[in-house]
Amino acid sequence: MNFLKIPERINQLLYKKALGRLSREDVKLADDWTLALIRERYPYWSDRQIKRYHQNLLKIQVVAVDEWSRRIQA
Repeated sequence: MNFLKIPERINQLLYKKALGRLSREDVKLADDWTLALIRERYPYWSDRQIKRYHQNLLKIQVVAVDEWSRRIQA
């Protein structure tokens, strides 16, 4: 058994659990905020470039565990 993969699997489970708690309004708000931020930072980009950049951001895999929150809740 490869024990090095265990933290990665735990991160994936925690990430999916956190995403599952979001409401549709939360997801829409996050998308709108992200698109507005991209437009603000790259005003010369076309809508196509902005949407492609946003789609690429959604593909980024998050692999961090908030140790501070975990300690506080324990």
